Amino acid sequence: RCAQYEGLRELVSRRQEYIGAMSRDELFRVIVLPAARDDWKIQEGLVELMLDDVGDEPGALPLLSHALLETWQRRRGRTMTLSGYKESGGVRGAIAKTAETVFRQRLTVAQQPIARMIFMRLTELGESVDSETPDTRRRALFSELITRSTDVPTLEAVLNILVDSRLVMTDFIPPGEVKVVEVCHEALIREWPTLRDWLNQDREGLIRHRQLTADVNDWLNLNRDPGALYRGAKLEQALAWTADPPDPLSVVETEFLDAGRVAVQEEAARAARLGRSEGCRGEPPLGCGLRRCRGAPFPAGCPAGPRRPGAGGSVGLVAAGGRGRRALQSGRFRSADRDHDRRFQGGCG
Repeated sequence: RCAQYEGLRELVSRRQEYIGAMSRDELFRVIVLPAARDDWKIQEGLVELMLDDVGDEPGALPLLSHALLETWQRRRGRTMTLSGYKESGGVRGAIAKTAETVFRQRLTVAQQPIARMIFMRLTELGESVDSETPDTRRRALFSELITRSTDVPTLEAVLNILVDSRLVMTDFIPPGEVKVVEVCHEALIREWPTLRDWLNQDREGLIRHRQLTADVNDWLNLNRDPGALYRGAKLEQALAWTADPPDPLSVVETEFLDAGRVAVQEEAARAARLGRSEGCRGEPPLGCGLRRCRGAPFPAGCPAGPRRPGAGGSVGLVAAGGRGRRALQSGRFRSADRDHDRRFQGGCG
């Protein structure tokens, strides 16, 4: 939020420091010194075992943090023990064990599908979990989590459990203090087998869903501009896919697709009305007398067409000087043209 304020932004930019990964000695002090300050005891060998498990892997600090918390919760009196650490699952397994325990034991059967949807929404999909572009965490708008089958109070209740377990956190971002949700530790995505199984069941479908979500957010940022809606083949493909999506669509996503469907229907109806109102004015239909300049014959009964002599016709043959020539009775022909024009304006032919 500092970037909102020009003066503060400049001061912060001058004082930035890049912080690399902590060394083994720094990690040792981070564990031991706070414990000693508050008179907590650590069983001999526990810190060394933790640091061995952490190794040199980048991003291991959140795993260590969670493992320490779980070990402390299993302490004996004021002492954190090796048995408590192993029971927690260790650096690698602590966060996965916490997630599995919360999902299976603290959530009801009705709440579990909602939690599954939340965790999957909070994952940015790479090629795979183990590839060079692995799955990572993503920040999701709270509105993305609201579906037609999930009311806000139920969603809030599930989120509160996940936040209390330090698996998920919420925040508010400007403008308008928009509520957002994300996982606390990206390690959860790598280390929790249940979540990995969910993500691998239909990765292609989830990738399509992420694209839909991104397009919906663009639509919202444009104040629901109709120009940002799907049309044509893209709309047809989205409607076909969302008939059975891997996860429920949010209310906003459903509104986006419904708005696209309605827009297409309205455009088709408008085009049909325009076509009917144009009649012959835009392009005379085949058979219309006004196509006579193109060599097309006059339709039967068209007042601009030829008439039989003796029946008030407008065309006769006059022989003069041994040559036959076509003579137009100009007054009657002009009258017939006016009659045709009146019919043409209403749709001739």
